[in-house]
Amino acid sequence: MKEDSIRVGGFSIVMDHHHYGKYLTPKENKLLKITYLESNQDEFQHMETISKIPRAKDYFALTENIKFKIDSFPKFLEEVEQIIIDKEVDTMKSQTLVGFFIDNAGDKEIFETVIEMIEDRKSSVWKKPQDILNFAQHIIEGLDYLHQEKICHLDVKLENIMLDTKTKKFKIIDFGYATQ
Repeated sequence: MKEDSIRVGGFSIVMDHHHYGKYLTPKENKLLKITYLESNQDEFQHMETISKIPRAKDYFALTENIKFKIDSFPKFLEEVEQIIIDKEVDTMKSQTLVGFFIDNAGDKEIFETVIEMIEDRKSSVWKKPQDILNFAQHIIEGLDYLHQEKICHLDVKLENIMLDTKTKKFKIIDFGYATQ
């Protein structure tokens, strides 16, 4: 994620320490994810097992197993509610929002790299076929590690794979629908 940034999805807001640091103690190389938890979604359910996978940090954005209600921080809640209104995130309105820290997995979703390639007919990421093969091999290795632990991600998509454009490393994110 780029410095001083906020990412908004349909069910969550992810922000760096520039945005949450006024209200919470910043954690090095951690982002704050704000979401609501549905009964069929649990970001934490398999994280202890996933974090024990060999080289887990090379493949996955890990979640700290501590969550807190955003309404415990009224001023911060006001700012978050304004983001929800501004970005028209209807699914988050009138929900009990929770926050937790996740590893900063990168600054670009793979989805963004594909759009860039389609629109510009070139890519800063995908320069040769070997780049795609290296990406595919890395993601398949990560998924294989999960499957060896009998964990299925269930939400692998371009938006749930991040790229750190500086290090050229890829990581799988968002384990909310993972199951065993």
